Amino acid sequence: MNDLITRDEVMDRLRCGRSKIYVLMDNDGFPRPIKIGRDNRWIASEVDAWLERQAAKRETGELSSVA
Repeated sequence: MNDLITRDEVMDRLRCGRSKIYVLMDNDGFPRPIKIGRDNRWIASEVDAWLERQAAKRETGELSSVA
C-alpha cells in the first residue's frame, strides 16, 4: 500500500511553498494529488520517484533549476 502525504508534507520534502507545487504540476511533470473529500493527498512513492528523476536530470545536465 502506498502512503498518502499531505500538501504540508510535500512542501517539506520539496522545501517550497504551496503555489510552487502547482507550478511544478503544470510545467515539470510533478504528480497530481488524489482528492479525498476536500483534501488533496499525494502518493509518497510518486513524489519520491519525481525527486529521483530530477536528481538524475541534474547529473546529466538536463535540469537547470527546480526552484
